[in-house]
Amino acid sequence: MNKNIIFKVVGGVIVLLGVLFVLNQQVVQPMLNDRMVDAVVKMPVVVDEYKFGFTYPSGVEGFAMVEPPVATTSQSLQKAYLLFENSQYREYLTAQEGMQTPPVVSVFVFALPEKSPTDTGGRSERLMEWIDNNPQYASFHKKVGDVTEVDIDGLTAIKYSTEGIYKQDFHIVSYSGNAYVFAGQYENVDDPHVEMYTNLINSVTFY
Repeated sequence: MNKNIIFKVVGGVIVLLGVLFVLNQQVVQPMLNDRMVDAVVKMPVVVDEYKFGFTYPSGVEGFAMVEPPVATTSQSLQKAYLLFENSQYREYLTAQEGMQTPPVVSVFVFALPEKSPTDTGGRSERLMEWIDNNPQYASFHKKVGDVTEVDIDGLTAIKYSTEGIYKQDFHIVSYSGNAYVFAGQYENVDDPHVEMYTNLINSVTFY
């Protein structure tokens, strides 16, 4: 499989060369220099610009977070975080061409279209319309099972699952003019990514 497949989810708006540079700086070089945290620790991420935050398990035995650069030509994608299980990702980086990209937990922030004066729909209806109109980001055309609404820090999130190369759970929230897309990939229900993603969702805070 082509190693660029993981970035298709953002519709080609992430610059690959910038991503590879960031990966090298944030994952590979710290490993080589023995500078990464040995223990698994809860790492807080606070994004003041978009008024939210979350935590994830950082460290050699945890996950590595990569913040790829967002193309300035993007009118929708505002922020992106990719979280890889460290041992899987180190193996992927050193593997021969053709190795399947490991599962990833993703956090994206997209700007929602401005509400038109004639739009009478509520927040959930507008968010569902955005999901329907953006399959490249939300993969709603691959949905399996029911769509439900759940609470994330007092806000209503649309929750559903998809199937493809990996199974994937989505939680999508509308807040402050943005769509916050949380997605967790996994191979089976016993995959450690499932617990990690659940804990990340439970840690999300909006300001």
